[in-house]
Amino acid sequence: MAKPLVCTGILLLIFQTSLVHADLLVWNDSGKHRHIFGKVVKQSEQGVLFRSRATLPTEGRWFSHEEIAALVVTVDDVRLSQLNIENLYDYRDYAEELAGQSTDQQARDLAIRLFLIVAYWADQEIKIRGYPELRDSSIRNLISLARTESERRAFYKLAFLHQLRNVQKVDELREDPMEIEEETKNQLLELVKAVRTGDRERGTELWNRDVIKKAWNHWSDLCSWDDVGRMLEAGEPSSIQLERLLQIEVELLTSQAALPPTNRLGSWAVQSADYDVRTDLLPTFSNITEFNPRRSKFLKGQWIELNR
Repeated sequence: MAKPLVCTGILLLIFQTSLVHADLLVWNDSGKHRHIFGKVVKQSEQGVLFRSRATLPTEGRWFSHEEIAALVVTVDDVRLSQLNIENLYDYRDYAEELAGQSTDQQARDLAIRLFLIVAYWADQEIKIRGYPELRDSSIRNLISLARTESERRAFYKLAFLHQLRNVQKVDELREDPMEIEEETKNQLLELVKAVRTGDRERGTELWNRDVIKKAWNHWSDLCSWDDVGRMLEAGEPSSIQLERLLQIEVELLTSQAALPPTNRLGSWAVQSADYDVRTDLLPTFSNITEFNPRRSKFLKGQWIELNR
């Protein structure tokens, strides 16, 4: 299904220079293009729910993608200025709306900034009910919005590091505590790394070892041995498969009591060569993008840093 052309807010000036904080929908009305100014309320595979200025404050009407010749989405500075970190869910809601316009680079960048702010402050106030889930879901959204492959891998690492940090004595949570020799654990870690990084040659070599296959029974309920083989064949795990691999990797790493946590994290992070463990440069909310999540208050067209 053809999607409408989505333009940045700059093009809005071509149509109406006096209009501020409005979206533009170009409606293909039986071959005639009609310009409708208003607000995008919601987007889906079926179309766009658009509220025009003439019909405010009604819910608006649905336009199918076939009816839309172009869609111009602007960033609402007024709405941004009303955001307050005392209610991170408002940031999250706006970020999700912008994520639906990810083909618009301005909207994509702002969605990343807002999800980053949510993840950072939810992590700062992690004891508040619902905030651990809010942080983790925001990081998952960051992964899907990544602008480059290296940024996507960095977001995956950030998700992994926070998952690892949350794990406390993982073996105590299972009915079958891990009883695997250290050498086999290291080989299992190698296998997991090979699968999630697409190293088919090394992964297949490890996958064919009987001792590793036997040890993998510990996680057969989470990820079957045959699934591991299929991931190797495909060359890259799906998002769900990757999440399961990370969970297994967490268990293996946290079971290696001889290794201090910083070494475990550094060893994992350096594997894709994006970060140099010698400088302890691991992904954090502050260094993972050009956006500083402490600058979370929008005031007079600028992001202001909050000191709390």
